[in-house]
Amino acid sequence: MTYKFYDLGKEKTLQVCLADATTSGTTPVGTYYDFSNLSGSASSHVSISGNVLTLSAGRYFVEGHPYRNNKGSSLDFHFQWEKEVDSVYSLTGDEGTLNPGAEGFRKSAAYFKVDLTQNTNFKLKITLNTHTTADTVHGYIQIWRES
Repeated sequence: MTYKFYDLGKEKTLQVCLADATTSGTTPVGTYYDFSNLSGSASSHVSISGNVLTLSAGRYFVEGHPYRNNKGSSLDFHFQWEKEVDSVYSLTGDEGTLNPGAEGFRKSAAYFKVDLTQNTNFKLKITLNTHTTADTVHGYIQIWRES
């Protein structure tokens, strides 16, 4: 899918792609999501390998939308992106959450925006999980790229 928008008379195109994000078993803090099934118009600028998302040079907005099958009433589940700089991964962007509320479970995406000058690696990490029974944690990631 490609979107066009205009900024001060300059035409820009937004490309998007999606991939599955999954993990299974007990998912303690520090567990990374594995990515698969990458598709979409930005795919030529994005690659996935196991739990690593690699973005080529460009301007991006990236979202992670994980979900759990097993949602106990005590669940407090958080996840956030990590960016690799000099072979070290550090948290980046805004944390996403899945937790109970008065009207059912509330969910927010983990996301970041970045302007890259070179290929850069990212991972999506579980940062808090109060309900670590064995489960399949699934969802997807969405990558927007300006061209």
